[in-house]
Amino acid sequence: MIRISKPAVVVAVAMMSLHVIAAVAEPSIFLTNALIAVAPLLAGLACLWRSRRQPSVLADKWRLLGIGLLIWAIGQACYTYATVVHHNVQTAALPSDFWFLVYGIFVLLAVCSVGEDQDSTAILIADSAQATLAIVLIYVTLFMNNHISQQKLPASQLTSLYLGENLALALTATVRLLAMPDGEDRYFHRAAFTFSWLMILVSTPLNYLDAFVGPTNGKAIEVAWLIPFLAVLVMAFSKEQGTKPEPMEKHRSWGAMMVYNASPVFFTMCVLLLGAHIAQHRPVVGFAAVVGALLIYTFRATILQTRLRQVQESLNDSERNLRLLNSQLHEQSLIDPLTQIANRRRFEQVLEVEWNRALRSGWPISIVMLDIDHFKSLNDRYGHLRGDECLTAVAQMLRRDLRRGGELLARYGGEEFVAVLPNVDADGAMLTAEAMRARVHQIGLENHGSPIGRLTISVGVCSVVPVAGLTREGLVDAADTALYRAKANGRNRAELSEPSAPAKPAMGRMASNVGAHLVEE
Repeated sequence: MIRISKPAVVVAVAMMSLHVIAAVAEPSIFLTNALIAVAPLLAGLACLWRSRRQPSVLADKWRLLGIGLLIWAIGQACYTYATVVHHNVQTAALPSDFWFLVYGIFVLLAVCSVGEDQDSTAILIADSAQATLAIVLIYVTLFMNNHISQQKLPASQLTSLYLGENLALALTATVRLLAMPDGEDRYFHRAAFTFSWLMILVSTPLNYLDAFVGPTNGKAIEVAWLIPFLAVLVMAFSKEQGTKPEPMEKHRSWGAMMVYNASPVFFTMCVLLLGAHIAQHRPVVGFAAVVGALLIYTFRATILQTRLRQVQESLNDSERNLRLLNSQLHEQSLIDPLTQIANRRRFEQVLEVEWNRALRSGWPISIVMLDIDHFKSLNDRYGHLRGDECLTAVAQMLRRDLRRGGELLARYGGEEFVAVLPNVDADGAMLTAEAMRARVHQIGLENHGSPIGRLTISVGVCSVVPVAGLTREGLVDAADTALYRAKANGRNRAELSEPSAPAKPAMGRMASNVGAHLVEE
């Protein structure tokens, strides 16, 4: 729904009323022609004003439309000067006709050549070159195309030329409007669509009347010239309410995207048609124009293709970086942030893999559970920061005794660690456990919360060859039971336990935790 600007409507009605009065009550060719020049002038300035309130690409569209309307105002001013001062009767092309045709170049550029994916200096240069070529062709068509008599284009042929220009603008604006989603961009194309079709409805009968019936200059019927420009004036100051945001652009249909991306071709087609028309009388100029238009369009398409490849390569790089980042995040999710060794989640993954491998091959698998003795007293005496330092130091010492492939040390929780030893029997597991215990004991970390004044660990070991009836949860529970026994027997020792297949491993684990907590206290 559009919220119409009431002041703009008042200005439009006042100008049309003044024109009718000037033409009927007191005939004044100068005043009626001046009002026809003022209408596009105000509409062009309104478009430039609106461009200041829009994003860059949309601002360029309003700016180009405004420049086109200002050029039309220049043409009307030239026509008024020639009519009032020199009393020229138009029988052939006049300088004003040049401006009347050039304005369409800028309107056509605004409608079909500016897009958010084409906002670059190179594209601007290509479009400017094509616009310059079109201006030259218009000049040649008007003033230099009759090679026999060297006369200007007859007024009767100007009518067809204007009709072709306005029809090209209207069809292009219609096609682009159909490809636009709701939003400010669609509102602009609706304004261009309204202007172009009103221009056809107004200019076609008036131009044919001038060419084949008689001049309409200064008559009341010429008030129709104000309608297209005043419609743009009103729409430039109006606002569409309830528009959807621009991100809806990505929901365009395949057909709409085809129209959107093919729109720049419309401008090139118009230049090619001009060149082909000129080639009928000036083959060299026409051929050069056609080749130039094709080269410019090829340059433009090459730029867009290059940018597309750059975007694709950038997306590929982003995808590779994203995969690498996901891999790093996945690895970090399996690492304990304090001790920088594997966490419990990683331990469970590795245990599942190694258990299944041992089950298939008949190899033994061992679990070593380790717990720092009197760790609560250490935290209470030295603080949690010192406790974290001891956890990190113990983790780094323990991992030195795991050198074989597949062996893993992980932080199980709190001050408790666990090691997976694939293809290691009970004797080998006990040797590793004893080496770990001895290394921590010999390093001599201070812990006055312990009876011996240094940091020690207790170790529980369980080793088994997986068979039916045994589970990896039972293996972990058995190692935990051995750890509980080591603590109950005086700490700073390693104990071996036989595995079992409990019906409720979660309850067994809870009981062992409770027992270990009671011994710790």
